[in-house]
Order: sequence, then C-alpha cells, then structure tokens
Amino acid sequence: MTNDNLQAMAAADTDELAARLNGRDDSFLRPADTAAALRTMLWKEFELSRLAFGWMPAATTYERKTRLGRFGYQHASSAKELHERIKELPGSLNETKGTPEPIRDQYERMAIAPSDVAFLISYQFLLQRLRDDYDELTARLDPVLDAPTIDRIRRATLDFGDTEAWLRHELHTAHLNGGDARMLAAWRAHVVRAWNGGAPAEWPAAWGEAAGPLPAVSASDPRFRTAPPDAASALYADPANSPLIDSVKQMIYVNATEIIAAENLAYLYGSIHRMPLAFYYDLSRHLWDEVRHSQMGVRRLQQLGFDIGDFVFFPPIRLQPDSRVEQLIDGYVSLTNVAEACSFPYKRQAAQAFWKHGDPLSAIQSEFDIADERLHVDFGAQWGPELYKQFHQEVITAQKLAEKAREFRLKRMNFSPEHIAETAKSFPAFCGVANTVHLAFENY
Repeated sequence: MTNDNLQAMAAADTDELAARLNGRDDSFLRPADTAAALRTMLWKEFELSRLAFGWMPAATTYERKTRLGRFGYQHASSAKELHERIKELPGSLNETKGTPEPIRDQYERMAIAPSDVAFLISYQFLLQRLRDDYDELTARLDPVLDAPTIDRIRRATLDFGDTEAWLRHELHTAHLNGGDARMLAAWRAHVVRAWNGGAPAEWPAAWGEAAGPLPAVSASDPRFRTAPPDAASALYADPANSPLIDSVKQMIYVNATEIIAAENLAYLYGSIHRMPLAFYYDLSRHLWDEVRHSQMGVRRLQQLGFDIGDFVFFPPIRLQPDSRVEQLIDGYVSLTNVAEACSFPYKRQAAQAFWKHGDPLSAIQSEFDIADERLHVDFGAQWGPELYKQFHQEVITAQKLAEKAREFRLKRMNFSPEHIAETAKSFPAFCGVANTVHLAFENY
C-alpha cells in the first residue's frame, strides 16, 4: 500500500460528521448529524474492544490478561450505550457489514506490536485519541437539545480515568523493571507515524516477530504451571495438579482455571466478523464473566494460604490454521452446551457444602458463578445456531446443536455409537458421564 493510500485512510477515519457538515454554514448539529458522529464513535469503541480482547491471549502476565479482558468488556459496553442512542435518531446502522474499512484497517494496523508492553503504548495512544474525539463531540452538542446523547457519552466514558491510570502505572513499572527504554521510546514514535499514515503498511521487519494480537499460541504467565497438552482433559482428576483434589475447595481451583475459557472466547471475539452487534455485546459479557471467575478463584486460593505455584493450569491454546474458525465455534458450542450446562448440579452442591463447612465467602462465590452460568447457557442457545449457520450455511435448532455437542464429547470419550445415540439425547444422563469435575463435598 502506498503512502498516499495510507494518508487517505487516515483522513477517512475523521468521521461521518465531517462529510455531512462539508459546505454547511451553520455550526449546529441536526439529529442525523449526531447519529453520524455516534456511528463513528461506536465503531472505534468496537475496534478497541477487539484489540483489547485480541491481546488478552498474548499478554505475558495474569494481571494484564485480566485487565485486558475487563477493558474489552468496557469498550463493548460503551459501544452498546452509543448504539442505544443511535436507535433513537434518524438514519441506520448497518451492523452486519461491520466496521467501516478505513477505521478497521487503521486500528488493526495499530494493534500489531512486538510485545504486550509495546501494545499497551499503542492502546494508550488510541485511548487518548478516542477521549479527544469524545471531548470534541461533546463540546459541539447542545446541552438541552442533545442532552440524551450527552448522558450516553458520560456513561460510555465513565471508566476512562481508571483505564488510563492503570496504563500509566503499568508502563512506568515496565521501565523500572528493566524494560528497554530506547525500544519503547522508538515504539512510541512508530505509533504516531502509523496513526498519521507514515509507517509502512506491512509489519516492519526491524521490530522482529509480532507477538499479537491473536497469537498462534497463547502466552502463559510464568508463575502459572501448565499441564502438557495431552493431559488437559484430565486436569481436574490428577492429584498432582491440585492439593485440594479430595476437598470441596477443589471448586475454587476449578474457578481459578477458567481464565482458559476467557482466552478461548477472546479468540472467537477477534475472529468472527459480520455478526449482529448484540452478539458481541453478549460475548463480551460472557468473556468478562470468565475472567471474574478466574479472579475470584485465584483470590480465594491466596486468601486460604495457597500459592499459585501449588496448582497446575491448562496448557496454552493452540489453534489449527486450517480450521481456526470452526474450532472456535465448536469450542463455544461445547462450552455453553456441555461444560456450563452440566455444571449446575455440582456447583449447587458445592455452595451448600461451603455453607455447611462455615465458609460463606466460598459459598457465595459459587452462587454468583451459577447465576453467571445461567446467563451464558442462554447466550449459547441464542448465538450457537447463528454461528453454526454463518460457518456451515445450514440452519439448525438450539436443541439439535446441543445434541451434536454432546455426541462430539462422547466420541472423544470413546463411547460406542449405540451408547452415544442413547446418551446424547438425555441431558441428565449425558452430564452424568461427561462431567470431569468431581468434588468431595463432605471434606473441607
């Protein structure tokens, strides 16, 4: 791509509003003008959600993974706020067409970085540009005529200060901990050039191999020991992986490992295009819930006196290049129709056992987990068939898709075809044989 094309792309990113106001003498915004401005802001928020989620699997510390999961959810929630206001104004939003190409290309180009610290510099830059956009738009809005828009923008920007403060602290810490100050300074200059269309379109060889977003193999925090790939399916059954295997507290360890579910959903979020925006809003909530479940597990283990090194976690995610999207969709269907759908009985029993053993915090933790999982199963029933239809060009009911997910799990467990046909149709029978989480409820 030529430098002229890049400069044109950068100019095209201004927004729809500039085109609408071209040649106008007045400085007032009509309802359709406000809608045009909000559409551009929405797509920028959406792309920032894709960037944050896309870098979550590439992050090299648990803290960065969980923060990026939170940031991705915040940007999707902000897009949803703007979307609600756009619906009230003239004009339309072509959701399934997705982000306008100039915006998407520019944000994707800005997302590529040689390390997660370098990406945080890019993200900080993009966040500041977005704040400037919001400030400029708010300054133009009539405080009476367009008060509903101002209210939505206030809610959409509520978390800006906390996000910027965390980024400043994280980048400062990176410098103090021996980060390559010269490289990071050069990266800041590269980010400015890339935004203005002056950097090469292709990944510059001088920076080495790109670490993200959406790496071929997810990164692991070195503090978290991981199981070999061939041992992942038996993670919860091996006593070597957890000192809590003969205790109801094993449920807390299970929660801690749910960061793997969040990262799988992050790959899905960044890889699936042209779905209704409601899908991304729901998926972002699902993803953030899995981050929270992991956080509450890790936090509770530490409160109980354990070190994270006492436990073994799932191995890094490895996606097959030739079946990446299909693998991610199958994983989503399996998560919502198998792992989460079958989790309610043992999670209810765990909550009851924690109350009995006098551990109210762990009990309440499981109760919130159950509430979240009900929401996720509903998400899967709504969006699983839509994802299947997009990839396979085939209409399927939620019930049939759930049966296919059960059949696939039973095949992997080497059940006979006759047993698979019988068991897959019975949800209780299937969960009875497919559940890999077994808790000693009587032992604390």
